[in-house]
Amino acid sequence: MRVLLGLCAPLLLLYGVSAGGKPRDCALLGPAFPRPTDLPSSQTFKNDLDRLSRRLGEALESSTINGAESSFSLNIFTVEDEAPIWEYHHVASQFNGTLPAEGLDGDTIYRIASITKLLTVYVLLIESGFEVLDEKITKYIPELAAVPKGVETDTVQWNDITLGALATHLAGILRAATFGDLAPTIESSHIPEGSFPPLDGEDALSCGYSPQNAPCSRKALLDEVLLRHPVYPPFSAPIYSNTAFTLLGLALEQIKGRPLEDMMNESVFVPLGLSRTSLLQPKNHSWGIVPVSPLSSFWNVSFGLEAPGINAYSTANDLSRLGRAILNATLLSATDTRRWMKPMTHTGSTSYSVGAPWEIFRVDSPRVIDMYSKSGSVGSYKSLLFLLPDHNVGFTILVAAPGPSPLYPIASVMTSQLIPALEKEARRQAQMNFAGTYRASGVNSSIVLDANDKHHGIGISSWNTNGTDVIEILKTLAGSRNSSDIARVRLFPTQLTRDSICPGSQRSCIDVSFRLVVEVVPADADNTGYEGLFSRRCDHWVLLDGLLYSHISIDEVMITVEKVSGRAVAVEPRAWRFRMDKIEGPVLSVYEQSFPENALSQGVMSFWVVRKLRHCLTLWL
Repeated sequence: MRVLLGLCAPLLLLYGVSAGGKPRDCALLGPAFPRPTDLPSSQTFKNDLDRLSRRLGEALESSTINGAESSFSLNIFTVEDEAPIWEYHHVASQFNGTLPAEGLDGDTIYRIASITKLLTVYVLLIESGFEVLDEKITKYIPELAAVPKGVETDTVQWNDITLGALATHLAGILRAATFGDLAPTIESSHIPEGSFPPLDGEDALSCGYSPQNAPCSRKALLDEVLLRHPVYPPFSAPIYSNTAFTLLGLALEQIKGRPLEDMMNESVFVPLGLSRTSLLQPKNHSWGIVPVSPLSSFWNVSFGLEAPGINAYSTANDLSRLGRAILNATLLSATDTRRWMKPMTHTGSTSYSVGAPWEIFRVDSPRVIDMYSKSGSVGSYKSLLFLLPDHNVGFTILVAAPGPSPLYPIASVMTSQLIPALEKEARRQAQMNFAGTYRASGVNSSIVLDANDKHHGIGISSWNTNGTDVIEILKTLAGSRNSSDIARVRLFPTQLTRDSICPGSQRSCIDVSFRLVVEVVPADADNTGYEGLFSRRCDHWVLLDGLLYSHISIDEVMITVEKVSGRAVAVEPRAWRFRMDKIEGPVLSVYEQSFPENALSQGVMSFWVVRKLRHCLTLWL
């Protein structure tokens, strides 16, 4: 043991002990506790949902959420429940337009705008897999392949752009081919005369995004694309691009030899039972909500070749089915789903990253939680699909509003209420199912688990083996040389499981894999050291699986759980090679973590400000 400590101490001292300043309560990325289950049966969680409904009602009464002109449908769903576990529908008090005969509910059709981008990538992955993302767009669109290389400030380097770059907004190309040109409307706008030079024989595009225009032909659209200058070199920084998904749709149709509409129907809509979701305008208009008129609201505006990025229609219930299928890995494998739900690039905000084409919000108070979303906006319609992989829960927001949209104020209320409720429920269930004393037979060994405190993960408050305090050993291995140092030993779920038989019975059990993390807090942590970038790092991911005992990591712990009840019955620290059976249950009062509301809504609200600006410019995404 002394030799081992001598070899490992320099590395462990670097990473295992707080570097000074105020100690951080670091967690591994991912769930801090096993994901909560059977949420509708939890009275605590029901109370939190009732509180959410009240908060929304208060926001409507105070006009924080514009309910006079805005109608909306909201729901919350889990991977376990076929129907949403919570719904909220509001019809604008000054509604002007048409509603379905059955009124506003979870089956009312809205336009979902840029959530179409998510559907397009989903179909691409289902039909062609991840390998196609590394292929060049020029392989599938010959008009782009024929473009001379040119000067990079003036000509997009199409041969450098992959399908993956298009799917992740990393192509560096134009935002939209058919929208945003001021030239056709400058005379009727509020821009002072002479602000821009006169045009000499240059015609603006007269097709595409507008209720008055017909969709562009392939030639007209690609001619416009080829006229436009690059924004950034490929793979430099995310530049939101609707045109990227037009090209992605053309490429997918070329790869598979079938219309995108057919692929969406066959690969996604029919298998998932999305009976009121379609890429093109639904045949039964009576199921939709149409504020003001079909033309001014953009209900019946067709985007033609640009459909892969904006054209789809859906309902709150269908989007919850879509979100449930993604979280459940129903149409993609679990491995491919995890691969897909990852950031591909960052933005200028530390709380906002981009995937394919996920819009990923991150909060870090009190722990890091990544939230995967896709939003949309076209005409009078705004939409949001929001997934929380750490909890296997998601929510949808669909809005129809001819004026300013309350989409992101609603999202801020929902996240500020829902995420703390889910974290509290996960801790409560962990305390109920895992906490207690476990003891080995024939060996003087025991362990006590407890989730009833403010720290992340299931805590090990006591662990003795043959009269030896294992926590003290772990503290020493983590680099501590001071007996007054405090060691926090926590267990984090790895999402790895195997079927098993419960000890001493024939009941079905599941062995759930955890990894333990040791956080050593020096006795003088509050008074010494430094505060800075490197004092704030969380390095547990570096240390994991770092020390073994005869081929098995000392941080690997298996907990056996009854399949039906979810209650833990045994703990096996695998390097110690024996099992400890549960002999005492938990204390059921649960510590309620404080989640500052501004910490949860900061990322969402900052994005709302950007969207508000875009709304003022009447841009769509």
